[in-house]
Amino acid sequence: MTDEQQSMYEWYVRFYQATASSKTHAEYCERVYGRNLCQQGYSTMKQLDDLLALAKLNSHSTVLDVGCGNGMIAEYLSNKSGAHVHGIDYAAEAIEQAQARTASKRERLTFAAGDMNTIELTARAYNAIIALDTLYFGDLKALVHRLFGALKAGGQLLAFY
Repeated sequence: MTDEQQSMYEWYVRFYQATASSKTHAEYCERVYGRNLCQQGYSTMKQLDDLLALAKLNSHSTVLDVGCGNGMIAEYLSNKSGAHVHGIDYAAEAIEQAQARTASKRERLTFAAGDMNTIELTARAYNAIIALDTLYFGDLKALVHRLFGALKAGGQLLAFY
C-alpha cells in the first residue's frame, strides 16, 4: 500500500469509528441525503431509489457493492428489493460494523474486507454491480474491465462517480 493509500485507509477507519455512534453525522445524513445511511458521498435517497428502479432488482438478483463501507446502503437496497447483495470494502472497521448489524439477514446480505482492485471476482456472477463514489480508488479502465467480467449477460454496472 502506498503512503497515500495508507493515509486514505486510516481516514476511512477513523470515519467509520466516529460515525458508528455520531448523532450529529446521523442528523447531517438525514438533512442532506434524506435518510441516515452513513453517507459520505452524494447518494441521496432519490438517487438510490432511481438506482433501484433502473436496476429492476428483485429477490432473484445478485448484486456486488464495491466500496460498500459499513453496508447501510447495501442493506437499504436489499431491504427494498429482496436482492442478494455482497459488499466489499477495504476498511475492516466498516465491514465489521456491516456484519454485526446484518447478522440476521445473512441469507441475502454478506460482507467481506478486500480491495476492489485485487479481490478475485467470479466471472458472470452478478446481475448488477454497484459502485457509489468508489471507482477513483484504482486504475479506472482496468477496474471497470474486471467488473464487467463479473456481470451476468445483460447485467448492469451502476456507478455514481
